[in-house]
Amino acid sequence: MLFRSLVDIIRQLRTEKGEGKPINPRALAEKIEVLGPTIALSELRAAVSVAVVDRLGTSWDEMYGHLVAYFRSNGDCLVPVRYKTEEGYRLGSWVNHQRDNRNGMSQALRDRLQSLRGWSWDAHSDAWAKGYEQLKRHSERVGDCAVPLGFNEAGGFDLGRWVITQRTKKDAMPLDRRQSLESLQGWTWTPHLDAWQEGYSHLTEFCRRYGHCRVLPEHKTTDGFRLGAWVKKQRTKKDMMPRERCEQLESLQGWTWNPISDAWDAGYRHLIQYNEQVGGCRVPATRKTRDGFKLGQWVASQRFNRDTLPEPQKRKLECVKGWTWDPFEDAWERGYAHLQKYNERVSNCLVPKNHKTNDGFTRGVWVTNQRAKRDNLPQERRERLEKLKSWTWGALSDAWEKGYQHLKNYSERVGDCRVPTSHITSEGYRFGQWVGIQRTTRASMPSDRRSKLESLEGWAWDGREARWVEGYGHLQRYAESVGNCNVPQSYRTKDGYALGYWVSNQRQNKDAMPLERQSRLESLEGWVWKA
Repeated sequence: MLFRSLVDIIRQLRTEKGEGKPINPRALAEKIEVLGPTIALSELRAAVSVAVVDRLGTSWDEMYGHLVAYFRSNGDCLVPVRYKTEEGYRLGSWVNHQRDNRNGMSQALRDRLQSLRGWSWDAHSDAWAKGYEQLKRHSERVGDCAVPLGFNEAGGFDLGRWVITQRTKKDAMPLDRRQSLESLQGWTWTPHLDAWQEGYSHLTEFCRRYGHCRVLPEHKTTDGFRLGAWVKKQRTKKDMMPRERCEQLESLQGWTWNPISDAWDAGYRHLIQYNEQVGGCRVPATRKTRDGFKLGQWVASQRFNRDTLPEPQKRKLECVKGWTWDPFEDAWERGYAHLQKYNERVSNCLVPKNHKTNDGFTRGVWVTNQRAKRDNLPQERRERLEKLKSWTWGALSDAWEKGYQHLKNYSERVGDCRVPTSHITSEGYRFGQWVGIQRTTRASMPSDRRSKLESLEGWAWDGREARWVEGYGHLQRYAESVGNCNVPQSYRTKDGYALGYWVSNQRQNKDAMPLERQSRLESLEGWVWKA
C-alpha cells in the first residue's frame, strides 16, 4: 500500500514535470525519511526528491504532462506527427503511438488520456472537423469558399491546403462529409470552372456598358475582380481553350484575339479624326479623345518605335497629311517661320517674351529658348537665325539699344526727354516706362550707357524735375496759344496731359516751391498765383 502510494506520487510529479511545473518535494518528504546531518536537510531532501522522480518515474507520465501543456496552448490534442517540444521530446510520435496502442494499453492510462478535454482516438476525424469549422467560419465571414493556396487562418491553420485536399479526395470522401461541404455558402468542387464563368460574366457586363472588349490590363471591377488580367489570360490560352469557351468569347461585341493589332487600328482612326478636325499631326502628349483614348501617347509611341513598326503601318502613317517622324524638327521650323514674319514686319527680332501669334503660338518664348540654347543649337540653325535682320544673341543689350533709339528720336523731334510715363509707341512699345526705369537704375547702370543718355538734349536724372519741366512746357505752349495762364482744372492737352491739375498744384504749393520755379512761372504771360 505504501509502495502504491509512492508510485502515484512519483507519477504525479513526473506529469507535472512534463507540464513544465517545478517539482515540489513535500509530497515525497512525507513518505521518505532522510538520515543524515541536520544541517542542509531541506536541500538534501529536495535533491533526493528530484533524483527519485527521475529514477522511478516512467517516461509515459512526463510525456503525458507535455500533452497537457500542448492542450492548454492549442485547445486540442491534434498534435502533428513530427511535432517536438521545446526540450526536444517527440510529442507528436508519442501521441500517435498511444492511439495505435489503444488496445494494448492499461485501462488506467486510457482513462487518463480520455480525461483530457479534446482527446480523441480518431485524430483524422477530429482534424477534418477542425478544418471544416475553420472553412465554415471563413464562408460566413467572406461569403464564399474560394480560399487561396497558402492562406492561413488565425493560429496558423493552413486552410487553403486543407480545402484543396478535400476537392482532390471527393470521390473517396464519405457522403456525410461531402454534404457538409456542399451546404456551405460558395462551396464548389470545380473552382476553376466557376472562376471562368465569373470572369465571363464580368466581361459580358463590361461589353454591355462600353460596347467593346478592350479591357485595360490593370482594370478591376467595383468588387475588386481583376478583369483586365483575366481577359489577357484568355487570349494567351486560346490554343488550349475548349471550343465552347472560344465561341462564347467571340460572341461578345468587339472581342478580338489580337488586341495589339486592333489597338493600333483604333489609334490610327483617332489620328485621322484629329487630322480632319485640327489639321496636322502635332498632337500634344497629354491629348485624350472623348472616349478616353490617349492619342498623344499613341502618336509619340509610333514615332519612338519607327524602326520596329511593320511596313504597312509606317506607310499608312506617312500617307496622313502633315505626318512627320521628327516632331521636334517640325516645331523648330514652325517657330522660325513665325519669327521670319515678325522680322519682315518690324525689321528686328526683339520679340517680347510673352508675345503670342494670332493662332496661339508662343513666339516670344520660342525666341528666348533659341538664345538660351545657342551653344547646343546645330550650326545650320544658328546661321539661319543670324541671317535675319537685326538678330542678336544678347537680347537684353538689344532691348536697351531699342529703348535708347526711341528716346534719341524723341529728343531730336521734341527737344527734350520729358517722356510721359504712359507713352506707348505706335508699334506698342512702352517707351515711357523704359525712360522711367533708366532714371531709377542710374546707380547700377554701366558708365557708357549713362554717358549716352546724358548726351541727349533735355535729359535729366531727376524724374520729378523732368516731370515739372514737362508740365511747365505744356503751360508755356498754352500761354502762347491763349494769351493767359487761366487753365481750367479739368483741362487736358491733346496728348492727354492733365495740365489743369498741374497748374492748380503749382498755385497750392507756392510757399514750398523753389524761387527759381516761381520766377519761371511769373515770367509767363497772364500768370497769377490766385486765379
